[in-house]
Amino acid sequence: MRIAGTILGLAFATGLAVLVGENALANTAIITITAAFAYAMLLIEYALFTFAITTYIVTLSHAVGESAVSAVDERAIGTVIGVAIALLAFAVWRDLPTPSTAEAPT
Repeated sequence: MRIAGTILGLAFATGLAVLVGENALANTAIITITAAFAYAMLLIEYALFTFAITTYIVTLSHAVGESAVSAVDERAIGTVIGVAIALLAFAVWRDLPTPSTAEAPT
């Protein structure tokens, strides 16, 4: 779900940043709305959360002067690294036995 939300968020945020440009009022509104939406979606749907937080990050970076394309590239690379770490951890620790309650030290 993280990958899908991030990819959609990257595409949406790039277009939004190009459309809005340097308009401070529009950037402020987008940052506020996406922060609230991300918070609201955190426990409901993770893909929508990642969509909103990606839009927030790209818009915030764009608002402070970074190119939206650079922000998108950095967010995409960060997501790929995070997914790779999660897959590696899953591959390494998925078959480890978990101690039962009776065996757990007290």
